[in-house]
Amino acid sequence: MHTLPFGANITERLLQLVRTASTEHEGRLAQFAWIQERPSGRWSWLLCFPGKDTIPADRVFVVDGLPIYIAQEAEALLRGRVIDWSEKAGLVIHENVV
Repeated sequence: MHTLPFGANITERLLQLVRTASTEHEGRLAQFAWIQERPSGRWSWLLCFPGKDTIPADRVFVVDGLPIYIAQEAEALLRGRVIDWSEKAGLVIHENVV
């Protein structure tokens, strides 16, 4: 597990996936985004790679040498949670059980 400054944890599985995917997205940063799907209107988590030039520097967190963008709105939802990857569901969030 890798801990972010605001108390969320990222699993090793997700971090390795992001590290591998980042090599295919040069000039972009990984982002854990809370998005509303269209046309369903359903909210879900998404791993995406926006361009570095669109990202505020104060929202970039370096985890084990890997920069990850997390918007302030997403940070509030992730605080105290575990961020993980599921082959079936994609980016998933769990309760942080100690």
